[in-house]
Amino acid sequence: MGNSTLEDMLQYIYKEKNDTESAAILHNIQSNWALQEKFNVLFETISRLQKTKLYSPRNQTMQRILDYAAKKVEA
Repeated sequence: MGNSTLEDMLQYIYKEKNDTESAAILHNIQSNWALQEKFNVLFETISRLQKTKLYSPRNQTMQRILDYAAKKVEA
């Protein structure tokens, strides 16, 4: 595997790659400073997102969105 992409690194983090591909991605990350920095930022971002409490929208908000989407577009 040549240079790893952000998608490759995401799949590596979420363990969606097989052992051979994971080893190649890890090698690319360890041997390329710029790629390592991108990986660190990506990993930190994912870690923070997983700790973030998400809220569901209010039912009224969802109903307004659905009502708006149901309207016919006027020409």
